[in-house]
Amino acid sequence: GVPVVATKSGAIPEVVGEAGILVEPGNKSRLAEAIMRLVRDGKLQNSLSLTALKRAQNKYDCQKD
Repeated sequence: GVPVVATKSGAIPEVVGEAGILVEPGNKSRLAEAIMRLVRDGKLQNSLSLTALKRAQNKYDCQKD
């Protein structure tokens, strides 16, 4: 999984879920803060990566019935 920083627009919050950091659209300072937080915090990177991987496997597995 890959940690994500994205905006709360369209279907992005539904797709990202708890696997990323979401900020309000147009808020450049919050976006920059979120990116820097992720860059600086290895534990957060790992946590979001694992959450993203599990989310993808559970929600988007094409082998699942």
